[in-house]
This record gives sequence, C-alpha cells and structure tokens, in this order.
Amino acid sequence: MKKKRSLFVIILLIITIISCYVIDVAIQKKLTRKDAETAGIELFYKQVELTTNQVDSFIDGKVSRDAVQSGVDYLLNAYDQYTVLTYSLDLEDSRHYQDVKYSFWHQYWNTVTNTDLSGDDLMKLESLEKNLKEILNEVSSEEAKLKEEIAKYWVR
Repeated sequence: MKKKRSLFVIILLIITIISCYVIDVAIQKKLTRKDAETAGIELFYKQVELTTNQVDSFIDGKVSRDAVQSGVDYLLNAYDQYTVLTYSLDLEDSRHYQDVKYSFWHQYWNTVTNTDLSGDDLMKLESLEKNLKEILNEVSSEEAKLKEEIAKYWVR
C-alpha cells in the first residue's frame, strides 16, 4: 500500500513539475512577445521623431532632400519591423499601421521629392510634418498602453 501511495505521490509531483514548467514557458513566451512589441514601438517612435526633425530641418533649409529621404527610408523600415512584430499579436493593428505606412509613403513622394519650398508645396510639407507628429502621438499612447499591460502582468 505504501509503495502505491509513494508511486502516486511521485507521479503527482512529476505532473506538477511538468505543469509548472509548461505554465512558466507560456508566461515567458507571452512576456517575450510583449517585450518585442514594446521594442518595435520604441524603435518606430524614435524613427518618427528623427524623421520629423529632418523634415523640420528641410523646411528650414538646413538639410538636403537626400537626408530626409534617408530618414524616411529608415522610418519605413521601422514600420516594417513594427508590423512584423505586431502581426501575430493583433491583425487589426498591423493592417492599420500598414495603411498609415502607405499613406505616408505616397504623401512623402508627392511632397519632399518634388517640392521647391514655395506656396502649395511648402503647405504640403508642413502638412506632412503635422501628420508625422500625429503618428508620433498615436505611437506614444500605444507604447504607454503596452507598458501598462506589462506592469499589470508583473503585479499579478
């Protein structure tokens, strides 16, 4: 009888250890995905800020079109990295940011590459800068939401 009870306790202990391991792995994967998403947002946030500064400098005549184009290329790469990181997490967010990316891309090509910094072109470029700042605010609020979610997880 004692052997059966000992065997039962050992089996129960093994099942408990395996369950704890599986739960731990699941928690780690969840946190890793959230951390990856946060890292993607931070990269994106920094690149939007940099590109906004470059557009400002371009309007002021301090940098060339090439410098702005380089910033925009990096921004689009940051968009791609962010959407890849969020694709498996939230399909709607991914689609939203892809839409924003293509909208921004077309607006960029219709302004910065063809502008002579006069009249309507300057207004379009300033509109582009305004849109960049709106994206920056949106991403900043998304980043704050993610950090709150991660903080809630650690409180549990």
